[in-house]
Amino acid sequence: MIKDLFNSIVNDLNSIPYFSEFKYRKRDSRFIRKTIEGSDVISLQFWDGYDLKRDCRSLVIKPLYLKRFDILHRWFEVYSFKSISDQRDNYSIGFDGGMLDGTLQFYFRLDGVDFDSDFCFLRDEVIIKSKEVFENYNSLDKLYDFQIRPILEEQKELPNTGADWVFEYLKLCSIVCPEKYDELKSKILNQVEIMNNRGEPNIVEYYKDLSKILIDIETKIS
Repeated sequence: MIKDLFNSIVNDLNSIPYFSEFKYRKRDSRFIRKTIEGSDVISLQFWDGYDLKRDCRSLVIKPLYLKRFDILHRWFEVYSFKSISDQRDNYSIGFDGGMLDGTLQFYFRLDGVDFDSDFCFLRDEVIIKSKEVFENYNSLDKLYDFQIRPILEEQKELPNTGADWVFEYLKLCSIVCPEKYDELKSKILNQVEIMNNRGEPNIVEYYKDLSKILIDIETKIS
């Protein structure tokens, strides 16, 4: 019942002009729109849950709004331990609704009560929030201002888990603001050492090839 209800909602979304710009990928419930730079993605996570407000079992949908710039990811494929398909699904920036001061999760009663109003609520907000992300971060310059500049200005801390961000941040800086690359590199390598020393598995996986990866980035800095 949950899957059937979710599929019905996807079909209804597909009938809306805005979603006709996207191709729906069923295997991971993603609406994907190819762009010159990469792709815009609306990912719909869903599960069997409970609506506390209406006190009933419900389908729960959590949208994610993702944007990818291929130039930040494709070069790294020769180093990644992930499969090509997983790498191609990496995104450069992403938000859930709560991060955008919107709705984190949407609820649909299994008995169909309130379906029309619930659907309109989901539809309208997903369109608004996805446009907000896709338009506000539609260039590498804007991505740099959001991800890198606050780090250099000591307004934002570096991530403390994972590894892909290390190489994406350095690549982004090398393209947009190469004069700041060495400063960012110093901050990031300090963090990499801390993470490697504590055994962060993703960093450990790449640590032996770190010098080679950095050379790859730095030989292409203009």
